[in-house]
Amino acid sequence: MIIRLLVPALAFADTLAAQTFIQMSLFGTYTKNEGFAHETVNFDFAIATVNRLKPAFVIVTGYVINKPGDAAQAAEYQRIAVKPDPKIQFFSVPGNYDVNNEPTGESLVRYRQLIGPDYYTFRNGPPLTASDPVSSCSQ
Repeated sequence: MIIRLLVPALAFADTLAAQTFIQMSLFGTYTKNEGFAHETVNFDFAIATVNRLKPAFVIVTGYVINKPGDAAQAAEYQRIAVKPDPKIQFFSVPGNYDVNNEPTGESLVRYRQLIGPDYYTFRNGPPLTASDPVSSCSQ
């Protein structure tokens, strides 16, 4: 009886994990840009949670740094951002602090140099299929 319940439960858990994701933001509050010890602790805790929950992917939606172009803040973010399990896709997209309040070509180039891509296209899971209801009807 237990095995009959366990096998479907494990299959469901695997399916559920493939359908979950985590969205996080606002790491870069950086106390007056004088340090980031508090942000480091928070981000490390968030990444530990990611590794415990094992979502299909993580999207960080901005505020990865507070002072646009600050190499030290970006380096600290990057140091921690590589800690998730490699099986978990990890995406960082810029917020207004990351690329100035109104992004310019220059601020986007700097973001790409310090953090990485500023936009993504990705698919999670198997490709979607669709059928044409008209062609599938019998005449």
